[in-house]
Amino acid sequence: LREMFPDARFIHLHRHPYDVFRSNLHFAREGHVLFQLQDPPQQGAYPQRFLENYERMEAAFERESAGLPPNRLASLRFEDVEADPIDAIRRVYSQLELPLTDRFMERLQRYVASVSGYQKNKLRALPDAERARIDEVMGRFMWRWGYKSLEEGDRRRADTPP
Repeated sequence: LREMFPDARFIHLHRHPYDVFRSNLHFAREGHVLFQLQDPPQQGAYPQRFLENYERMEAAFERESAGLPPNRLASLRFEDVEADPIDAIRRVYSQLELPLTDRFMERLQRYVASVSGYQKNKLRALPDAERARIDEVMGRFMWRWGYKSLEEGDRRRADTPP
């Protein structure tokens, strides 16, 4: 993409890997059944495959985005977008040096107001064994993004690498 669009700007949205894992397992259970043509294997390979793919995707993004100047790559936490989407968009546009027009802001505010009542799925807590496996596979990203692991107590900012 960088070669095809040398002036492109990129936004990397990250979320706590525990939440990404839970959400994807939920989608696999509830959503895939609508689209699959055959029954999935019963041995439960999806969680492991998902974690491996997730790690490879983030590692590839890390490699491919290395060296991009600050005005070409913005990284933000999903939790910040949830808490204050307007402010998150303002910060991204500012970092990427993109114009933020009054017309766009009006449309954005209308959209945010239209989805203000959205209720996320309520998903079960992850067992310690699953959280430990996520820590093992995604720990370096969790640290970089400021998420704590099972041992450190998730949801608080991390200050030191695992």
